Amino acid sequence: NLPPEGTLAYDLLSRAMKDFPVVAVKGLKDFRRKGFTESQSPIQRVWRRKTRFSSEKIGSDFFLHLLFFSGDLLEVSHMTVLLLFLGIIPHGTTIGEFQGREYLSSRIGESLRENLYSHIPEAPLVHSMSLSVLRDRPLAILM
Repeated sequence: NLPPEGTLAYDLLSRAMKDFPVVAVKGLKDFRRKGFTESQSPIQRVWRRKTRFSSEKIGSDFFLHLLFFSGDLLEVSHMTVLLLFLGIIPHGTTIGEFQGREYLSSRIGESLRENLYSHIPEAPLVHSMSLSVLRDRPLAILM
């Protein structure tokens, strides 16, 4: 569910990939090995094709890194951007809409009503992040 090129979500994810390279690879392997994730290996997708023979990939470890290796308290702004990356807040959201509290609340509420992520194992975390953003409260991650 990667954001399409030309959207705010794509631009922000591109910047995040440059600013936050996955450097905690050993920590992520341990995280998987201990059973904190459903899969023992990361999901990989082609993010952008550079040439006919090369492409840039992005994996689920990048999102795990953004979630769990940025501290034990996820701030509302951090979770809002993650919800945009995940598509809970529509990828086509403009910067003006993204800055509007009412717009964000209505889009997050709509996604929750439609149970977009109810079928995935991470649904409780996505719902917790969504509710924290709706209530304008940080979310503590205790491990």
